[in-house]
Formats: sequence, structure tokens, C-alpha cells
Amino acid sequence: MPVDLSRLTYNDTVTYSTGYAIEGGIEDQDAGRGPYKALVVDIGERLIEVRADGMHGSQPLYIVFTSDILSIEPKEEAEAKQEYEDTRKYMEHFYLGSGDDE
Repeated sequence: MPVDLSRLTYNDTVTYSTGYAIEGGIEDQDAGRGPYKALVVDIGERLIEVRADGMHGSQPLYIVFTSDILSIEPKEEAEAKQEYEDTRKYMEHFYLGSGDDE
């Protein structure tokens, strides 16, 4: 039974069967050794990017085809809103600077 992807959002936890490493030197996550769990860090039409420790983490990034998603555990709404706000502030600082650099 296909998973409903219509409400998939950043930092939702997904369980998936296969992940393909983005970075060189990192092994793919094979279907025979899974399933795997990770947090969504980017969403495309037919694939997502996931990382075990989330958007700002240091764990390897993997591409997961949406057809390989087995389940989705959404974030609680309040937690998701706070993460969105934290990410927005981080991106503003990263791209625009804080304005208080001396």
C-alpha cells in the first residue's frame, strides 16, 4: 500500500527500504540490510534527501526514491514550527550575515 506523501515535510522521520549515498566513499543503504530511518532534509517530486541527524547534522546524506518510503512519522506541529523558525533564522544568518560582524 503506497504511503501518503502529500503532508511530507522537513524533519519528518521516514522509514525506507533503500538509500543512495550522495557523497563519495559512503556505502549505499541496500534493501536487504534495511529498513532504515532518517529525517527528511529536502523534498523533490520523486525523491527526498535524508540524514540520520537532520538538516544541520554531520551524518551522510542519502537520496531515497519516494517509492522506497515505507512509513512517515510526522513531527508534532509545535515542534515543526519551532524547527522551521530555527532554520529560517539560520539561513538568514548564513546567507545575509548577522549584521553585527566587526
